[in-house]
Amino acid sequence: MIAAMASSPVVLALLATLMLLAGLRRLAAARRLERETGVAGLRVRQADVEGRRPARPMRCTTHGLVGRPDFLLAEAGALVPVEVKPTRRARRPYRGDLLQLAAYCQLVESETGEAPPYGVLVYADRRWEVPWTAARRQALHEALADLRIASNALDVPRSHAEGARCAACGLREGCGQALALERA
Repeated sequence: MIAAMASSPVVLALLATLMLLAGLRRLAAARRLERETGVAGLRVRQADVEGRRPARPMRCTTHGLVGRPDFLLAEAGALVPVEVKPTRRARRPYRGDLLQLAAYCQLVESETGEAPPYGVLVYADRRWEVPWTAARRQALHEALADLRIASNALDVPRSHAEGARCAACGLREGCGQALALERA
């Protein structure tokens, strides 16, 4: 009886319609996500935003890096990492964001054996294609060396004078260098 119902043209048409609707819904959600994150029109290979995660994080044991770019694009036979900062606005990229993108470029290179030609940094109002050059690779490696030294140091001076950053710091309570902030 169940086998006869499963082969019924009406049941098969209903199942096909449900599958089509589910596929269209997923496609619409993917398009909306691409528009909202600034990668619309690009060939997204995988994403790590809003619960859409790649199978595993990328790793570079040589430099002690582990991470997942927000997107990986398939461009001219290469994977291109994309870092999205949806609330950030600036005339030029922040140094920390450039270093994060460089780390993703290094991860792609380590995982695939092929250096990406560039990485993409997306802010709320702009998008930059940042070339993955020897100079950027060197800047990343120097920053990683500085981090290793700082992580082993007993006392590391704060690197800013910005109250908002200090107030948001998870180490503020035990920090002897916390900024004196006015209470509202």
